[in-house]
Amino acid sequence: MAASTKATKEKKVVEAQNTIAVDAPLKDENDALKAQIEELKKMMEHLSTQNENTDNRKGAKVDPEDVDMNARITITSITTGGVNLRTSLDGTARFFRLEKLGQTIPIIYEHLINCINTDRWIFEDGLVYINDARAVREQYLEDAYNRFLTPEKIQNIMDFDILTIQEMISTTTPSIQETVSLLIANKINKGETVDMNKVEAIGKACSPEIDIRTLANTLR
Repeated sequence: MAASTKATKEKKVVEAQNTIAVDAPLKDENDALKAQIEELKKMMEHLSTQNENTDNRKGAKVDPEDVDMNARITITSITTGGVNLRTSLDGTARFFRLEKLGQTIPIIYEHLINCINTDRWIFEDGLVYINDARAVREQYLEDAYNRFLTPEKIQNIMDFDILTIQEMISTTTPSIQETVSLLIANKINKGETVDMNKVEAIGKACSPEIDIRTLANTLR
C-alpha cells in the first residue's frame, strides 16, 4: 500500500515536470508571437500615415477652383473718380487706370495679385470691384465683399424701395456711400427725375450723414 502511494506521488511529480517542460516553450512562443503582432501593428500604422500624407500632398496640388495665374480677370470701377492701380512701388511697376464709375477692364490675374498686394486698401474699401468670386476668395477679400454693393446695384440704387436702400447704404463701406451720394448728386444736377424721399434716405443712412442736396449745389 505504501509502495503504491509512493509510486503515485512520483508519477504526479513527473507529470508536473513534463507539463512545465511543455508549457515553458509554449509561453516563449506566445510571447514572441505577441511581439511580432505588435511590431506589425506599428508598421501598418506607419504605412497608413505615410499614405494619408501622400494623398494630402496630391490633393493640395490640384484644386479645380484655383485661378490660373495667366487668366484674365475683369475689374470694375465703383467710384466716380479715377483709380490708378500699380503692381509694385518701384520702377518695374505696371500701371492700370480706371477712368470712371462702371468702367470695366481685363487684367491678368498675376498682375491683379500684385496690385492688391501693393494697394490693398483700394480693394478693401470698395473703389474697385473684382468680378470673379474665386479671385476674391483666394485673395481673402470675402469679408470686405460682404459689405460691398455690386456695380449694378450702385448704378440702379434708386430702383429699390426705401427700406432696402437704407439697409444697403448703412451696411456698406464709406467709400461706396460717397460714390452713391455723388452719383445721386450728379443725377440731380443733370435734371433727372429722382425720388427726393429716397435721396434723403440715402443721405441719412451714410456714416457720417451726407446732405446730398447741398452736395449737388457744391458740384454745380
